[in-house]
Amino acid sequence: IAPVSNLLVVNGTIRAERLLYLPSVGTCLMAAEAAGILQAARRRWATALVALLLAALGAMSAQRNLVWLTQETITAATVLDAPRSAKAHYDLAEHRMMERDCGAAASGFRRALEIFPEFRPARLNLAACLEWMADGAAAEKIYREMLAQEPGDRMAAGRLVRMCNARSDWPCVAATLRGVLEANPDAARQGRLWLLLGDALRRSGREPEAE
Repeated sequence: IAPVSNLLVVNGTIRAERLLYLPSVGTCLMAAEAAGILQAARRRWATALVALLLAALGAMSAQRNLVWLTQETITAATVLDAPRSAKAHYDLAEHRMMERDCGAAASGFRRALEIFPEFRPARLNLAACLEWMADGAAAEKIYREMLAQEPGDRMAAGRLVRMCNARSDWPCVAATLRGVLEANPDAARQGRLWLLLGDALRRSGREPEAE
């Protein structure tokens, strides 16, 4: 089990029962050997024990299948099993976001950030939910905080540009684009972003800079 235990190499998987299939082979072989020894000495006892184990494990498997019934049930169960996992809370919140339940999703993203403040996807999705709930000021604050920490963050910059563009705040659009173009070499190689910056400068009345 060591290779998939997250002790030697962190694989980021919280709930992956499929990773136990191969490690469980050893346990199954030992159980079979023990049943064989018992059967040689006490055949009826061995038969009864194996039947009992099959019934018990079958019932446990049937019950476990209910956890895997839907995306909602599995992510909710993961949060219950690993309440200190930022990824567990994020996965459940992301599912609720996809179901357009941004009220519940926002709480999940906030919990994930309490556990792991550097979890940028959770911060981005929290801001998206706040936008959806018409709390643009809070969403914009998050985008600006993210850009203050990482000026080259194209995702945060793109969303902030969209918000500024919606209210025709061209100086905001220009400043945001200039910041990401200066900090992100990949972004600086995209002519479309320079065109957007030029257009924002022109609309801001700064035509010489735009030219």
